Amino acid sequence: MGHSTGDDNSLAGQVLSRLDDLFGHMERRFEQIDQRFERIEQRLDRIEKRLDEHDKRFEQLEQRMERQETLTRHVEDMCAELFQAITNTNERLDKLYEEVREMREEQSGKRKHLAFIETKVWEHEREIYLLREQVDKYGKEKS
Repeated sequence: MGHSTGDDNSLAGQVLSRLDDLFGHMERRFEQIDQRFERIEQRLDRIEKRLDEHDKRFEQLEQRMERQETLTRHVEDMCAELFQAITNTNERLDKLYEEVREMREEQSGKRKHLAFIETKVWEHEREIYLLREQVDKYGKEKS
């Protein structure tokens, strides 16, 4: 029995040593797993940081897009106003052109009438001159 007790102790020692090795191995494995989780957490932190940076960039892009849309609306409004102003100006120019054309026609008619009147005045002045000469001649004959 004494010998068996030694064998039992030796066997128990071997089992305990084996258990100790297994627990040591498990602890190392847990440390490796902890280190791996730490690396994964660090990677996740970097990914979250990059996602936050991308979110900020998207927000900046959205703000720029909103500004561009606002500017585009202003430009479209200005274009509409300019087109309306051009249309109004063209209408006014058409009316002015028509008025100028009418005035030219009227002036052309007046020129013709004036030329006619000048011809008549010249004829009347000639007749008056001839009549004066006849009166002067008649007056000289009577005297």
